[in-house]
Amino acid sequence: MWCVLIMKIPKLIIARRFNFEDNTWTEMAALTTNSISGPGKRWKFSSSSSATSMYIFGGYRLWHGFAPQNSESNLWSDYSLYPKGGYLSDLWEFSFTQLIWTQKLPKPSCTTSLSSDTCTEAWPKPRAGHTSVIVKDGLYIHGGYQTFYPYPNTNGPGAGRGVFAGSSVGYVPFPTNPYYLDDLWLYNITTGVWTQIIPIDGIMPGPRTEHTMIAAEVVFVLFGGYMSNYYYQDTWHFNITAQQWLQQSAFVHALYPFNCTDDLIARAGPHSGVYLPYSLPDTINVNNTDPLLLAKYLHYGTTKFSVIADPERGLDTDSLGALYSQARRQAPGWDGCRDRSDNRTDLPWTLQWSQPSQRGAHMAVYHSGYQLMLLYGGYGVSREELYSRNRTTPAYTYGDWWSYSLANCIKNCSLHGICSYGQCICDEGYYGTDCSNSSCPGTVCDFYKATQVTTCTHCCFSGFEHTDNDTYISGIEKFPCTSDNTHYSNGICDGFGKCICRPPFIGEDCSIRNCGYNCSAHGYCSVEFPNSRCLCDPGWMGKYCDQQVCLNNCSYPNGICVNGSCYCSLLYEPYNKSLAYFPYFGEDCSFMLPFAQAKQLQVSITLVVILCLLQLIFMA
Repeated sequence: MWCVLIMKIPKLIIARRFNFEDNTWTEMAALTTNSISGPGKRWKFSSSSSATSMYIFGGYRLWHGFAPQNSESNLWSDYSLYPKGGYLSDLWEFSFTQLIWTQKLPKPSCTTSLSSDTCTEAWPKPRAGHTSVIVKDGLYIHGGYQTFYPYPNTNGPGAGRGVFAGSSVGYVPFPTNPYYLDDLWLYNITTGVWTQIIPIDGIMPGPRTEHTMIAAEVVFVLFGGYMSNYYYQDTWHFNITAQQWLQQSAFVHALYPFNCTDDLIARAGPHSGVYLPYSLPDTINVNNTDPLLLAKYLHYGTTKFSVIADPERGLDTDSLGALYSQARRQAPGWDGCRDRSDNRTDLPWTLQWSQPSQRGAHMAVYHSGYQLMLLYGGYGVSREELYSRNRTTPAYTYGDWWSYSLANCIKNCSLHGICSYGQCICDEGYYGTDCSNSSCPGTVCDFYKATQVTTCTHCCFSGFEHTDNDTYISGIEKFPCTSDNTHYSNGICDGFGKCICRPPFIGEDCSIRNCGYNCSAHGYCSVEFPNSRCLCDPGWMGKYCDQQVCLNNCSYPNGICVNGSCYCSLLYEPYNKSLAYFPYFGEDCSFMLPFAQAKQLQVSITLVVILCLLQLIFMA
């Protein structure tokens, strides 16, 4: 094996080849300053190679306008002394077999229609400090830096011999001018045509220079770089098949804070995210343990519960009665496992990962046999910093060495998913960055292709929307959730396959409203979708079984029942309904006093009095 190195020394550009078998250098070409058979002197250009050729693009060299021949009349176009300088955009190919340089010139790309043929020429703008990579038959270049040189004003006079003003209308390039580039270009080595790649949904790395890109099968990996006093730390993958960027946000080794514990650590498997079978400790007496607590031990596989789950999380409520203690895993996304390990409050509060620090001007290569990206050195900040235009942070030169494997994922995706270029794609029934969480009933997940992020809604159902009305309704059918239908969630997933419902909802997927007031302890709750109903004990009635039944229901409509007591209705005279006669009476309002006229009642009383007087006379 061998490699090719381009060396820059005064007045010469030397190409040398290094042989890895005998550790020797061989000079391949020497190009003088006046030679037009090679790319000439330059720096901060990009270079990448295939099996047969090496390509260099762009870079920077001394501006040609400083030549004595420079004048306003020739518009700084005299290249007899100095070749064209400043920021360059030329593309050169060096053949390893023929040992010659060839400049690649623009080629039109034409489309044919019934009416006419349309041809366009696309070419990247001049730049330096960019990076390039070859994947299959494509040469990709990204980013870099470009500015107006040497003018402080785009049409102003230069310095030294370049003292003549330009002829066009110009402007002053302020610091907000787009000096740093973020465009991505593809050069088809076979056709010789450049094409700018427009990212899906505008998702792409920010503008930068001094970054690295390495090819890894059908993707290439970008890391770091510099822009306006800021050093990047981000890692991006570009899939040449899907033509899209994807930022890598999780890596193999998470920097968990001290409060990110694992309640299942006693039976955790090594490096896998899975756990051994659970058996109750000998210290627990099954017969004397509350059945609900015992079921909780067996469900979580531990007797330690360090997480307080709140099923009303995210809802506008002040209720504190729904909190539920459960077990925690040491995994991304859990309470206590979302925090920074350094406790810094001036930076985004998120889980940190073991990765190279912010830097630029580093170097990286890829080893296909081990599927490893190797990164070394660079220049960057001494501590993590946010982007700022108005200050410069301290920085120093790095001498550290890092490896990045595209074949490995955090915890090997807990053996519940596949690792695709460093990112877990979970099997059905599992979710999370490391696929360690078991899905709950009603779980539905949406996969966003542009970011490759899966968002799940748990304890989900469709077919009915609960309101404050808890009246029993019959004939309502429940439907499973899908990504394109209306769905509701009344709980959260505990990560162990069980929904924790917010009151007053129950059921495996929290889709059923529980009976109100516990049926007043005078009935049985019949659990039915969407609203449960109370089936009252004998002697009780009402929606919540809170009303006591009266004898014979007060012989309704003779009376009404109020909490077990009959209140009898009033009777009216049959000949005059406006006159009250006498109420129903009896315990169940079943008796009534027969109606009689007042005159007849008076005659009867007189007769009784006469009889009583006659009896007294005879007794005398």
